[in-house]
Amino acid sequence: MFLDHLLGSLSVVDFTGPAGVDVPARPIHQGHEEIAVVVGGRGRYHLAEGDIPARPGMVFWYCAGQAVKATADRNQPFHVLVMFFGARAPRFTDPTHFAWSSVQGCHDFVGQAHFFRDRDLLGDAEVVRGLYAHLENQRRMSQELARAGSVPPVLSRANAIIHREACRGLSVNALAAAVRLSPSHLRKLFREHLRVTPGQAIRDARITTAEHLLRTTTLSVKEITAHCGYEDYRAFLDTFRERTGQTPTVYREAASTDGR
Repeated sequence: MFLDHLLGSLSVVDFTGPAGVDVPARPIHQGHEEIAVVVGGRGRYHLAEGDIPARPGMVFWYCAGQAVKATADRNQPFHVLVMFFGARAPRFTDPTHFAWSSVQGCHDFVGQAHFFRDRDLLGDAEVVRGLYAHLENQRRMSQELARAGSVPPVLSRANAIIHREACRGLSVNALAAAVRLSPSHLRKLFREHLRVTPGQAIRDARITTAEHLLRTTTLSVKEITAHCGYEDYRAFLDTFRERTGQTPTVYREAASTDGR
């Protein structure tokens, strides 16, 4: 699992780039990953593929052996939340970047990170795993959206059914029948084009709904479990924690505190 390489350490700092000035190249040392989440302002991050605009909602991800190079805008220098994760080995051979699914979602995440930092909770392994998992899920979602334009129409139909029916007990067999494919053929197409299985896509849709309900309602965790199509409360807790790195209760507490 992608969380297994984490060492459990995390530090979080806010940084504003010097206006119109190149930030001196800074290497990432062994045992660390650095993730910069752009909160405001503008600028550019200099990667091997070219200059990437730094705007709110952009995330730049570096591993050991790589170097951070950036330039802040002269009039509106970028402001970033920088997260330093302890890690056993590099996950990426080159720096990677992606855009958050929404700027508001990015700001909500930054609020959660501040909440945990201000309460001295960054030494809690569950908190560290939760924040990292949230970033990784956004990175994967960004990749899926980038591939969406090239997927077969049958997968677009399957994804629409997942988003509509996942919390109503949708199974892989029922999904395959709805798009007139065999379950094995559907799994092959999902793996080939989306890099996930249909079952994973259904579980992700259910947990995304659970996250929304935890943030926006006062439903109990058991009520949310049932609403999201889970008959087994323990299975829901295990799946939620695997995807987010947090328990539903910890997730809700951080979200509600940030929203006050």
